[in-house]
Amino acid sequence: MIVICHKCKKKIHKADKCPYCGNSTEFEAINEILNVHENVFKEYSQLSTLLDSGEFKQLIEQSRIVLQWMPTCSLVFWMRLLAKNGCKTDAELIQKGINCDDSADFYNAYRYGTSFEKAAYDNVKNLIENIRVTFASTIKIHEYKEKAATPIVRYKNEFFSELQEKQNKLFEFWTQLEKMEQEMYVIEQECKFLLNEHKISLDNSNKAAQIKTQSYKLNECTSEELNNYMIRLENVLKQSDSSKKEIELIRKQLPWIEIFNSKVQERDKIITKITSTLSDLKSYESKIKFTVSEIKHIEKRHQLALRFLANYDFQSTISLLGTKKYKEVLSHAGFASISSGTKATQSLFDN
Repeated sequence: MIVICHKCKKKIHKADKCPYCGNSTEFEAINEILNVHENVFKEYSQLSTLLDSGEFKQLIEQSRIVLQWMPTCSLVFWMRLLAKNGCKTDAELIQKGINCDDSADFYNAYRYGTSFEKAAYDNVKNLIENIRVTFASTIKIHEYKEKAATPIVRYKNEFFSELQEKQNKLFEFWTQLEKMEQEMYVIEQECKFLLNEHKISLDNSNKAAQIKTQSYKLNECTSEELNNYMIRLENVLKQSDSSKKEIELIRKQLPWIEIFNSKVQERDKIITKITSTLSDLKSYESKIKFTVSEIKHIEKRHQLALRFLANYDFQSTISLLGTKKYKEVLSHAGFASISSGTKATQSLFDN
């Protein structure tokens, strides 16, 4: 039976509560004559009872018999539509969701319906579509908020400046390292050069022994020759002693060695800074990768929700939005008869 809600003036199937405004009193009945065929009078009269008791399978079977004798009865097709979707009332059908355009029962109910029935069907269809659109908008907003709750926005704003800063640091440290190694190389070469000079001087000391041997072999020599030998021997010996002492000094603590060692320490500090900066970059990269992975997971969950929504599965959105938000969306879309027993699998969009 079609009734008119006195509050919102919408035409609805008789119910305890108007699904559009929530009114539960003063419904104006529309008296329409329905000719029930005598051959299926009993079966037809049982359809409403079967629907109210939730015996949907039996209702569908019995409706086939009724339609053989009443093929243009709009209400029978409507009850079949409710039963096939496991709903007892229009409100349950609206809350659950259905694609009316893909339903043969909706098409036949509308096709054979009276003007009042068609108005009621239009109201149901329009509200379902409005709910679907509202859910789609809400899911997109929910996705944006979840993404905004991650550090992705901050990373996006600071990425280039952060990367540039670390690149500049690395360039500065690398320049310092090159300069330090160049200085170390110069000191090293100077030490090698000095050491080589003293080695040459030390090698010259071998001549002292030769000169001494030659002087011992002289049986007779003039005072001038002896004096020359003595001078040569003295010079060579002095060079030998000086070379030995300076080489030993180099080995122990030459200022250049101290400078070189200090350069080594400075170089090691620079290398530590470079290693630390590279480690920071890797850590920053890992954070970004983790956030990107999180973003992909968020997108996957919301894309899945939108796919369910495209099939008019409204209750599946509870897993994503939560029961409170789910009811808020229904209310915002213009549905006022929300069932309190709504349930959904909470893990639907977790993977």
